[in-house]
Amino acid sequence: MTRCGTSHRLSLDVFDTVLIRRIHNPDLLKLPVARFIATRAASTGGRWTAQKILRFRNRVETIHRRRNGRTYPDDEASYPDFMTDVLSRIFPDYSSATIQNLLREVTDDELAIESRMLVPRAAIRDFMAHMRQQGKRIILVSDMYLPATHIQRLIEAAGLAAFVEGVVSSADTCHTKASGAAWPLIRERFQLDPARWLHIGDNPISDGLRPMEYGLRAAVLRDPAEMARKAVMGRYWEIARRRPFWRGRLAQQLTLPLEAENALRDPLYVAGHNFFAPLFCAFIQHIAEQCRARKLKRIYFFAREGEFLLQIWNTVAPMLFPAGQAPAAHYLYVSRAALAGAILRGTRA
Repeated sequence: MTRCGTSHRLSLDVFDTVLIRRIHNPDLLKLPVARFIATRAASTGGRWTAQKILRFRNRVETIHRRRNGRTYPDDEASYPDFMTDVLSRIFPDYSSATIQNLLREVTDDELAIESRMLVPRAAIRDFMAHMRQQGKRIILVSDMYLPATHIQRLIEAAGLAAFVEGVVSSADTCHTKASGAAWPLIRERFQLDPARWLHIGDNPISDGLRPMEYGLRAAVLRDPAEMARKAVMGRYWEIARRRPFWRGRLAQQLTLPLEAENALRDPLYVAGHNFFAPLFCAFIQHIAEQCRARKLKRIYFFAREGEFLLQIWNTVAPMLFPAGQAPAAHYLYVSRAALAGAILRGTRA
């Protein structure tokens, strides 16, 4: 830590260094976005399923990477470019202006999903705050298809923007850390002296060997506990795909408190977090699945616990219906006993 303090310039890798993801595989976050697009496509008569859109997106992204690699040092893609291409082909009748409006909606949805999966590392956040107080310039660097403006939004949502002077993404230049091509560009942009520049990251090549080859000091962080957590998550994910019983265990693993979230709590809070929260949320998700299957436009919650379930619905429904097509939900101020006669009469009819 003393050597870090002597560096006038500090750069950090973003994902898995400054921010960690709850999910083990970041590509899994693309599927909810594909569902969002599929819902929009269905409203226009299109026959695009979420899985088909996901495969198409990956194919278009690969085409963009190969094309950029013929002009720039690295095979990198830019999210606004390839996603515009994807949307233009899925919605061929849309004008350019309409496609751009839809792109903004899709981008907002993807960044919202990404943001909910990101957690700042508590120690790194404290380190950044301390370095900033010492007058050090902090730059965040990422090899990522999201441009710097998009990553900046994730940094702001994580509460770290006040510590950061700038964000650099390979999506903007097709020059990556991994190849070493990004380091001269960063040096020129921020007028940095490699001899007084420290980079911190988690990848031995991108964040260790390559910056050191360019004359920087580099520190590679290794977190065995985080690696083990992701390995367990991946294992549960594979099991849950074949055995539905394990989906609950996967959900519990996904909602484990991470970093600064992991603090001493009242035993009742722990019981609610570990047992009742997954139970209620699974019930709400089942209701959402039934609403889709039965094409329901309106639902009612009633009885004493109904108002509480409605609060959970209002929190979760925007994530379960990202395209804004959630049924209208209301609370009915009646008890089950008051409705029993009407329910029984309707059943007999």
